[in-house]
Amino acid sequence: MEIFKLKGHSRGAENIAALNRPGPLQEWWEVHQSTEGMIRDWMVSGPFPFDEGLDGIHPPETELNTVTWQKIKTDPKGYLNFVSVFSRDDAATGDMIGMAYAYTEIISPDDREITLTLGSNDGAKIWLNGEIIYNVHVGRSAIADQVFLKVHLKKGTNKLLAKVENQGANWGLYMRIVDKTNSVNVNEL
Repeated sequence: MEIFKLKGHSRGAENIAALNRPGPLQEWWEVHQSTEGMIRDWMVSGPFPFDEGLDGIHPPETELNTVTWQKIKTDPKGYLNFVSVFSRDDAATGDMIGMAYAYTEIISPDDREITLTLGSNDGAKIWLNGEIIYNVHVGRSAIADQVFLKVHLKKGTNKLLAKVENQGANWGLYMRIVDKTNSVNVNEL
């Protein structure tokens, strides 16, 4: 908790033993403190009604070509801010309750296993090549690398679709590709 400077106190990450011992926490910290692998190029559609939450079905889930998409590049840290994408001058942030979709394509030189990380506000449902790889309804703030997902990429183009729910206030998504070879790329749509 010290690394997040709670109550204004921090010894600095370099002085926290748990972050310097080999293991999952150290691996997470190494990934988390960089922007490498952040997915920054997205096509975004929405907002859609909250309806049945993540279990509700909207057009992006059935026919990608039947909805209007906006091309969005995230900030340098990789945060896709749906509030800024969908806000109108007359809308209050807390009134933006609903669903948003983000789509991108990952290009892989071969079949391989990689890790995708996810941070979302609020819950999210993620598809890779039409298969659900994550589906969790939760109220939370988005922090990069909240969830690590081991996934299989096929050679060539891999379609990644994210559905993110908003229960009010902030609304956004982080996704990162962790690939030590740096040969997996995001298609600039």
